[in-house]
Amino acid sequence: MALSETAVVADAQTNRPLVSVVLLNWNSGALGALATRSVLNQSWSPIELIIVDNASTDDSLDQMVALAPDALVRSHDENLGFAKGMNAGIAAARGDYVLPLNCDAELDEPYVERLLAVLDQYPRAAAAGGMVRSKRAGATGPLAVTWLMRTSNMALSEPSSCDKVNGACPLFRMSALTDVIARFGGPYDESYGTYGEDIDLAETMRRLGWIYRYEPEATARHVRSYASAMRVADKRGSLRVSTIANRHRNIARHAQRLPRVAACAAILQDVAFCTKQTISGDREAVPDVIAAWRYTARYRAMDRERRLKLP
Repeated sequence: MALSETAVVADAQTNRPLVSVVLLNWNSGALGALATRSVLNQSWSPIELIIVDNASTDDSLDQMVALAPDALVRSHDENLGFAKGMNAGIAAARGDYVLPLNCDAELDEPYVERLLAVLDQYPRAAAAGGMVRSKRAGATGPLAVTWLMRTSNMALSEPSSCDKVNGACPLFRMSALTDVIARFGGPYDESYGTYGEDIDLAETMRRLGWIYRYEPEATARHVRSYASAMRVADKRGSLRVSTIANRHRNIARHAQRLPRVAACAAILQDVAFCTKQTISGDREAVPDVIAAWRYTARYRAMDRERRLKLP
């Protein structure tokens, strides 16, 4: 159960750090209740549960609050998207550590406790993540960020340092998030659309001297892309536009090896994608890529400024 003020004070006397879980909800149906229950069943205590609801129209929020009546709830009148929604929850968090949790993810019972042990062992680790299983993508965990700002899987079997971890349930050190917030706001950049904002945060952390750690003994499950799949399972339309645009923006901000070559290579990949999709009958591919390029151009000055401000 999420903690009352009295419970937080009591646990503070035992010197056990408070973990804030920010559960972002949007029309999650029964999945949000499963995510909530997995937070309540964690072996670690104290945990503060913050539910951020992005204008859900189903009964998912009611189900979650029924399970966790002491949770702090932040309800919005419109769907703010991932970055704004998570930022609102993180701003309300009181914990020494913060776990942004997707509404379609479930944590196994020792998940938080095992990742806290990792962060305690590695004081320069901004975040730690575990092995996340899904029926669509199998198991994912430690990720490398390529020079084109895509991610590739690393070995799952051993603990390791990595460029980032699965974005469904990372555990962050609040002081690392505060480092980013003090410099740029956020911590997630609210000018980003869906997908890619977690790569931007990870690369920002890395350039500020933080690392990410992976722990295979911490396990969770994730129904990938549930909220977006309700509307655009194939990533077409606005979701595809933001996915493409955010990759270009991450290259502009963070590509360290041959950044101009990386930018050109990304454009060539987009052209190849358009060609393939058009041949297969996808008439929206070209308009979507052009819209993504225009979106990227709109933020070019902001992204150049961010690049110059980072080490």
